[in-house]
Amino acid sequence: MVSRLRVLTIAALAALAAVPAQAAAAPAAPADAFTDSVGVNTHVMYSKSAYWNLEEMRTALRYLGVRHIRDGVRWYTSPSYAWYREEQAKRFTSLARSGFGLNLLMPWPSGEVGTTREALDVIAGLPGVVSVEAANEWDLQGPFETWPEEIRAQTRETRAAMKADPKLKRTPFIAPSFGRAGAPVTAGDLSAHVDFGNSHPYMGGSRPEIGEFPGQWSIQRHIDTLRAVSGSKPFVITETGYHTALSQTDRQKPVGAEAGAAYLVRTLLEHFRLGATRTYVYELVDQYDDPTGGQESNFGLFRNDWSPKPAATAVRNLLGVLRSGRALRGQSLNYTVTGGDANLRTMAFAKSGGGFTLAIWRPEVLWNHTTKQPIAVPDIPMNVAFGKTFAGAQVYRPTRGSGAFQTVGMTTGMDVAVGADPVLIDLRPTAGDRWNAQVREFWCRAVPSTCPR
Repeated sequence: MVSRLRVLTIAALAALAAVPAQAAAAPAAPADAFTDSVGVNTHVMYSKSAYWNLEEMRTALRYLGVRHIRDGVRWYTSPSYAWYREEQAKRFTSLARSGFGLNLLMPWPSGEVGTTREALDVIAGLPGVVSVEAANEWDLQGPFETWPEEIRAQTRETRAAMKADPKLKRTPFIAPSFGRAGAPVTAGDLSAHVDFGNSHPYMGGSRPEIGEFPGQWSIQRHIDTLRAVSGSKPFVITETGYHTALSQTDRQKPVGAEAGAAYLVRTLLEHFRLGATRTYVYELVDQYDDPTGGQESNFGLFRNDWSPKPAATAVRNLLGVLRSGRALRGQSLNYTVTGGDANLRTMAFAKSGGGFTLAIWRPEVLWNHTTKQPIAVPDIPMNVAFGKTFAGAQVYRPTRGSGAFQTVGMTTGMDVAVGADPVLIDLRPTAGDRWNAQVREFWCRAVPSTCPR
């Protein structure tokens, strides 16, 4: 059964705050909250694209290990489009029954591809809907003079209609997205009508954590700006990604496939660190076989023939290491990292059964946009010390392979090489810690009111 979009608790949100290079008793977010936070954009009704092969699409989603997709609903009223309406429902239903949660976009406020009521009627009849999202980037698509009022009106109308619909009244509603960085300020406050904020913080081919170009917005600034629409509500990143069209000279800058893979894995971790409830990568597959063309044909995690790019493999490996049963919230990991600078990123994740995973990476630049060549970032030695004994540890680097790069036995600390790609230290609990964790987890399932939420 597909779970609805979840709001992280205060304890879990604390785990997403920046962790300094040296820390002790750092809050650890549940690892399953992170794996559940990763989604991907799809276009199931692009009949002339790779997406039309629904079985390949399903196989690719399972390869990645993601649980959520974002797509749009259309309702063409012409009788000649009856096939479209039927096929759309069939394909969404098929994916939902395969276990994928659906975040479904409302059509544009213009009504040319369906009204609010028509779209909601479709959505209400589908299984697996975890959230509904207001129209996509209407500030780029709508009339320059009137788009703000049109998106405000549609958002209010959609919320009212969802509340009046028994099947949708408890479904989370995500605020509209915008294509221009400052557009949320123009759109204005809609916090009374939405459950989640929304942003599309594409980094233009640069590293995700720290601005690389003059005037470039940081992810944090995008987050601060989305609050003009959604206030203090939790937020979702419904589009972000990197494209590999190296011949493109305008719009978003391209990156090489390996650099893009490292940037994307860092993006998912950084968004979660900063509080994003979910991030939907744009997009699942290169829509068309046009490797030397523009960005719209080259954002895919998979090539047009459905072979995985390095980014797809890296995401798969990342989620594989962090996959876990439901861990208790409110846990912490006592650790100290020495050898990095003030920009070093670390994040602790709690796993079921008393285990932890510690992610460490350096937010360095990996791609030269002038020469269109990768930048070699050497690993540097660091030491990680823990405040307790673990039965063992394995070191993983998702962009470099699925297997462990380093294994140690009983340990209270270890030396590890850290580069610009994330290093994951997977910590195995001792028998005593595992038993205590299993007892606590059993008790929390039996009496939920006694445990952190």
